[in-house]
Amino acid sequence: MILSIPNMWPRPDRVSQSSPALFGNDPQTYRSDFTERKVGVPQLLLVEQPVKGSSVLAHYHGTDQFQVFIDGSGLLGRQEIKPVSIHYTNRYTGYCPIVAGEAGISYYVLRPEFDQLITGQYLHFPEKREALKQHKSHRRSEIVDGVRVRTEKELLQFRVPETERLIDAESDPRDVGLFAEVLLMGANLQYLGPEPSSGGGQVFFVLQGALLYNSEAYSARSSLVLTREEKPISFSSGENGLQVLVLQYPKRNE
Repeated sequence: MILSIPNMWPRPDRVSQSSPALFGNDPQTYRSDFTERKVGVPQLLLVEQPVKGSSVLAHYHGTDQFQVFIDGSGLLGRQEIKPVSIHYTNRYTGYCPIVAGEAGISYYVLRPEFDQLITGQYLHFPEKREALKQHKSHRRSEIVDGVRVRTEKELLQFRVPETERLIDAESDPRDVGLFAEVLLMGANLQYLGPEPSSGGGQVFFVLQGALLYNSEAYSARSSLVLTREEKPISFSSGENGLQVLVLQYPKRNE
């Protein structure tokens, strides 16, 4: 499956998330869904947390996930977060709180498939804490803070595609294939992506410039998503270059 998502700005039909009974507080967040909430379909969504001091409490999910912090600032646990930051967590790994800073905070949530635990399992519920203790999955949580968005002038200096590895667990037997990197390309360059079957699916998230694929141009805040059975994709940069995050989930046997 290849999903192309040309527009990942906040949706006009975004959903308010404000249920204290579910979240343990009122997180004052909004959710924009860009993919079907359906088993077997990769999940991409945007969470806006616009109110200073609002908090998403500690929880976990049933899927691996990347989060790309794109606007505002705040705290993730005890770590200060500013754009662009990447947070990776394995399935059944607790994390948070996410606390919004002065101007709020917004972040994309990217998963290889729809999380069948739906909204996450919040750890203020004793039964959810106990369920997490009983689950034997390997825990992993990594943060890369402050990835700089390059200017078009800077991108045009790149004569060949260059990558910078941000998270590297490709050879870790517990999370085979997991990595995150930033790809930088000057004008009108070709690039062949990594082999999807080496991991558990991929997301190409555009930060700057244009990604040209199948006669379509994908600009900032657009994505291409591949499931692991697809062939590597080839694409090119536009006339003003390209900066894109390349995110690969770990390979899972079940």
